[in-house]
Amino acid sequence: MLLFHLALGATILTADGAHSGEKKTLFLTAVPRSKVGRLRRNIRRIDPKAFTIVSDASEVLGYGFQNHG
Repeated sequence: MLLFHLALGATILTADGAHSGEKKTLFLTAVPRSKVGRLRRNIRRIDPKAFTIVSDASEVLGYGFQNHG
């Protein structure tokens, strides 16, 4: 799996397309800037029609990231 090869965690959600009503699988992940390019290339290779959002985060908290403390 792509996330395994990039050593990333993710949350997988099921969703319904608002326009199509089609069932979708949504992957939500926080990616270090250094891995964004590699992730984009692999998404394009696996599913060229994938809808992808890349956005800067000012802070990521939780397992594998900085402490909540």
